[in-house]
Amino acid sequence: ILHPSTDQLGELLPISYLPTGVERVRLYRDNAVPAWSYTRPRRCDDALIVDICLLDEQGELIAEFTPLTGRAVPRAAGSGGRID
Repeated sequence: ILHPSTDQLGELLPISYLPTGVERVRLYRDNAVPAWSYTRPRRCDDALIVDICLLDEQGELIAEFTPLTGRAVPRAAGSGGRID
């Protein structure tokens, strides 16, 4: 999972995932800042499959990334969330 904060990474998810692909990207309009993201999980085990929507401040859809896939990656013991 990509997250802008490096604080307490291990608390976001018990497993780290490395993004490996996006099947489809749909852009509905030009950039809008600030933007919010909404993530809808489809599956979460050794592989992660999620749909991601970017929304503007009014909740209007800016873009969709469907599905984004990722694979679980091991963490070093006592690494504070660092991925090996």
